[in-house]
Order: sequence, then C-alpha cells, then structure tokens
Amino acid sequence: MFRFPQLELASIARLSSLASSLIVLLLFAFLPFAQGQRVPSPGAQPAPSTPPTGRVDDVPLRSIQLDEVSASAEQYERNKKLEKEQEEARLRDRNDRLTFDTGKILQLAIDLNQAVESGPEARTTKPDSLAEKLERYSHDLRITLSGHRMPRPAMSAVTNDSAGNVDEELRRQSRLCLQLALQLKTQVDVLLDPQHRNTVAASTLKTDDAKSARSPAMTTAESIESLAGQLRRRPSAAKPVRAAQ
Repeated sequence: MFRFPQLELASIARLSSLASSLIVLLLFAFLPFAQGQRVPSPGAQPAPSTPPTGRVDDVPLRSIQLDEVSASAEQYERNKKLEKEQEEARLRDRNDRLTFDTGKILQLAIDLNQAVESGPEARTTKPDSLAEKLERYSHDLRITLSGHRMPRPAMSAVTNDSAGNVDEELRRQSRLCLQLALQLKTQVDVLLDPQHRNTVAASTLKTDDAKSARSPAMTTAESIESLAGQLRRRPSAAKPVRAAQ
C-alpha cells in the first residue's frame, strides 16, 4: 500500500499562507476587468489631468470667481459713493451761487429804488450804473438755474419822453424791479428748502440740461434782466427847469 509522505505541521502552514496570498493577488488582478476598465501597461504614460470645467464641484475656480465678483461689487459701491459725493458738492456750489446772486439782486434793486425815489438832485449813484449790475447778476442767476448759457431777453424800445415822464417812468420801473427782486428771493428760498427737494421746480436745479424747464424763479430773473436793461438804456431824468428871470 502506497503511503503519502508525512508533512510537518510547519510546512503545511507555509503552503496555506502562500495559497491565500496567491488568491488575493488574482482577485486584485481580475477586478478591473470585472468593472469594464483597462489596466494600464507598465510602460504607459499617465493620462493628462483635465483643466477645471467651471462646474460647481471645481472648488478652486469657484473661489476665484467669488473673489472677482466680490471685488467688482466693492468697486461699484466705491464708484457710486464717489459719484454721490461729487453730485452733492456740485449742488452745494450751485446753491451757494444762487444764494449769492439772489442777495446781490435784491440789494441792487433796493439801491436802485432809493436812488430813483430820492430825485435827480439828491442822487449819489447813477441809476444806469445800478441797472447795469442788476442786469448782469440776473443773467448770471439764469445761467446757474439752467446749467448752460442763456440768451439775452428781448427788450422793448425806449422812448424819449419829457423830463416829467422820464422821472415817473423811472420810479415805476424801479419799484417793479424791487417787487420782482423780493419775489425772486422767495422763489429761490423755496427751491433751496430741503422740504421741497422732490418738487418739480427743485428737480430742475439738479439737471444739467434744463432748456425746457421754466421754473418761476427763471421767469422772474428773466423779467428783472429785461427791465434792468431798459433802465440802463433809459436816460436819467432831466434836471428841473429853472424859472425864467
């Protein structure tokens, strides 16, 4: 009878360990084929990495995009703040010029009325000189209101009247100038009042192109300029005629 050689227990244990290792290696070798993938050969070059595609799961690209959006938003806010500050400075400058011109117009109208009412012999200042300044400041105020150059208003012809009629006409026109100057001061104060910032009249102060805007202050300033031009071109009242000897 044939007898198998008897193996030692140590040899049997080594053979079992080698068999287990071989089975594990075979499983790992055939696993890619079971999943439909190719096993790269030992000498094959690795596949190049694909660049970010802009998908949500591309974390580095998404971080860069968020930084760019944040920087753009901050720059937009800075520009808006700068524009607002420039607009406010421009409006303050315009309001200051309106206040100054309106005050000068009122003071000149008062001086003109006092000079005319005092009579030819008591006048220390010529009415035509005051009328010239009044005409100039009225025109400057119209430019400030509109934001652009303005044409001179049309003026009616000046007639050569007698001395008495000249005196009376000077008084009438000087009084009218004073009334218009007081009216203009009230109208400009309304325009500059913060409570009237949203009114149609006040909105014309904020526009550079106000050719079609005819605010009450603009109309009054134009009337003063036209009247002052007539006063400037009108001859002063003649001196009183001496009685015959």
